[in-house]
Amino acid sequence: MPIVKPLLDLSALTHLRIQNLGIRNAWLVGLPRMLWNHSGARKERKAIIDNLTKVFPSRSIWLTELATDEGAHWRHLAPADDILSAGDLDHGGWALFFFPADSAVPDLSLDGLAIDAASAALQLHQLSARAAITSLVDDDEWIVAVAEY
Repeated sequence: MPIVKPLLDLSALTHLRIQNLGIRNAWLVGLPRMLWNHSGARKERKAIIDNLTKVFPSRSIWLTELATDEGAHWRHLAPADDILSAGDLDHGGWALFFFPADSAVPDLSLDGLAIDAASAALQLHQLSARAAITSLVDDDEWIVAVAEY
């Protein structure tokens, strides 16, 4: 039986705080407590997004009122788009979903952001997404979930 390389190798990250959420392929990814480590942590966050984008280049972000001046809505992002162009993401209130190439942009409104691993897994299933990053309040913590496929 071939050995399958994990989609995300979070063990190599040294600045972010990583906590397994008790569901396979779901983690709580937090910024470090010490502010001077935030620069390295932001680079590691970017690496997570870049790695997921390489595998699943079709991305859409769900923006809530915390992240935009408009009402909650979807915004499709091209693989080269910086997610920071999508809104005021430093306050949290957004979820970035990754899909296989040429997937349709979701049109299903979300009832809220995932606040735990179970709701993140449910949203992945509902949207037929392959991975998701949900930013919690103040963008200090992310829930990262990858679907089994």
